[in-house]
Order: sequence, then C-alpha cells, then structure tokens
Amino acid sequence: MKVLHLLNEGELSWQKTFANFVSGLSKFGIESIVAMPNVGYTYDFLTDYRIGLAEKPAFNIIPIKFKGFFDPFSYFKLINIIKSNKIDIVHSQLSRAALYAGMAKKHTKVRVVSSAQKVSSIKYFLNSDVVVACSKSVQEDLINKGFSRNICQIYNGINFDDYFVKRIEKDHAKSRLGISPETFCIGIVARLSAMKGHKILFESFKRIKEDFKDRAISLVVVGDGELFTELKSLVRDLAIESDVIFLGRRDDLVELLCSFDLYVSSSIEKEGLPTVLIEALLMEVPVIATDIAGTREIIINNKTGFLVNPDSQSIYSSMKEFFVRFYSKDEGIIKLVENGKNHVIENFSLDKMLSSYFDIYKSLLNRE
Repeated sequence: MKVLHLLNEGELSWQKTFANFVSGLSKFGIESIVAMPNVGYTYDFLTDYRIGLAEKPAFNIIPIKFKGFFDPFSYFKLINIIKSNKIDIVHSQLSRAALYAGMAKKHTKVRVVSSAQKVSSIKYFLNSDVVVACSKSVQEDLINKGFSRNICQIYNGINFDDYFVKRIEKDHAKSRLGISPETFCIGIVARLSAMKGHKILFESFKRIKEDFKDRAISLVVVGDGELFTELKSLVRDLAIESDVIFLGRRDDLVELLCSFDLYVSSSIEKEGLPTVLIEALLMEVPVIATDIAGTREIIINNKTGFLVNPDSQSIYSSMKEFFVRFYSKDEGIIKLVENGKNHVIENFSLDKMLSSYFDIYKSLLNRE
C-alpha cells in the first residue's frame, strides 16, 4: 500500500506527531511519501527526522509548492506524483490540501482521506472519501456546518517513549533555564498570537505575584509569533519583566515540561486538539486551561485538570486557588496529576492512532 501525505504549508505546530505517525505506518507495510513545500520549520524538521531514521527512512519527501487558493501548476504536479509513484491513497493533513486531493480523484483512481484539525469551511472536504476529525468538537463543527458525508473521529496520538526517555529531574530542568529549585515555575507553550490569550495570562500572573510576594514565582513563555514585541512591551508595562522568561521556539519540549510546576493554557478561541496539553499531562504537570472546544476533551474539570472561562479574572482565580492548595500540600493535586497521566495513556497513544487510520486505509482499498 502506498500513501501520499499532502501538506500545503511548511509550518505546523504538531510536526512531531505527524512525523511519528507517518514513520509508524511502516510497521503495517505502508510505503509513505510526504508532498509539501520545501520551506518552513516543519519541512526542516521532517528532513532532519528522516535523516535520523538511519539506513532505511520510513518515508520520502517530494517538494510541491502551492500558490494562492488554487494553483493549476501545483495541481498537475500532484497528479504526476500520484501516477508516477502509483499512489493508492492520498491523505491530506490541511484544508487546502484536502481540496487538491479531492480534485485529484477526477484524474486518478486514488482514494482520499482528509484529516481535519479545525474547520473553516466544509467545501474543502466535499470530494474526500473519508474525513477524520482530530476531536469530537471538530467532528461536531463539521456536522453543524452541514457536512453529512463519511466522517469519523480519531484523536492525534503521541509516542510515550519519546517523552519518558528524555525526562530529567525538576531541579536540573529548572537550572537549565537559570531558575532556582525553590522557584515555582508556570509554563505556557504556544504561538505568540492573539488567539492564545497571552495578554490575559500576563494580567493574571501580575495579580498572583502581588498575592504571593513572599514566594519566588516565574512564568516561562515558549514560542514565537507576530505578537512578540507587543507582549514584551506589555510585560514591561505590568512591571513583571524580571519574572517572565521568553524562550522563543524550542525543540527541547520534554525538558521544558519537566521544569514546570503548573501549565496554563489561556487560549481564547476554540482549538482542534491542543497536543501540548496531552504532553503536559503525560509529564505529570498540573494544568489550568480555558474551557474551549477541543481542550475539554483532554482536561476533565477537577479530574485531570482545571477548566476556566477564557478571561483574566477566571484564570487568576483558578491560579490563586491552585497556589493555596499547592503551598498547603493538598494531596488532591497528586491524585489530579495521576488521573491526567492515565487519561492520556488510555486515549491519546500513537499506536491507537496508527491502528485506527490503518483500518480506514484498508476499508477504502477493499471497496469495489
């Protein structure tokens, strides 16, 4: 079986999940090819990942660029890739890629699987044989927008061993960042964009610092984006600059998670399935997250973490309650952390994701 994984852009926030997924399909005897633009962080990551697979890489990469909403040159290059490589299934990972893949059925005999990480319009998926939503909320969104064709839901999964093998002691993890062992470390890993809600997190953090003046507390901000300058300025205006550490984009996520005593997700817009919350729970980091679509499938309020309204007051109140419980050594936090880790292991494994997609591939090829 030959599967072409189609991406129309080279910047993804879940490139590690994607790489492990494509590589993992090889254990089912699937030959994978990735077609995508040869620019961007994700392209570089996949190239290095492929090289790291030693003698027999599990996938090849073919460059293809997409210009504008529809590029005829790219479309016919896609047709050529499908025919010359005798592709059985095109698996699109993004909306516009799904549009190209669906159109390719008119000139080839391929089957099309389209993964929906979020939904802007159902028009991209109309020619797909199967649409796979990454979360129940995305599936519901598709249905509510009028999509009534073959749709199912499979959670994105992670390879647990990748995380456990890199785990380091918390004191060492903090020392790598210049943070003392006794300092309480709050973390957020997200693109510096408006939808991620850094502003309301910073406002909440300022109030926490005022409430716990006798405690050493730092906020570590991981990620880059268009609001970097604006957010740096906000931190100065709030007079919390000495306690907020901007790290930019990093590749050592596991080690960074090991340094966090609390993870806060302050997103103010719905997300498909925020993988970093899965990763935080796996690494036994307590999580406070805004109650938005996608997030609530990972964070079950007061069982695997804490859900709050997406506003500064709600985040502040939850953080303050957490600090009171933490400093009073509330054993309920330990139980919460255990629940979170177990929830991830039961629902968000890479093996479960791989098996589910393989079943879909097989069913499509078995159709007459």
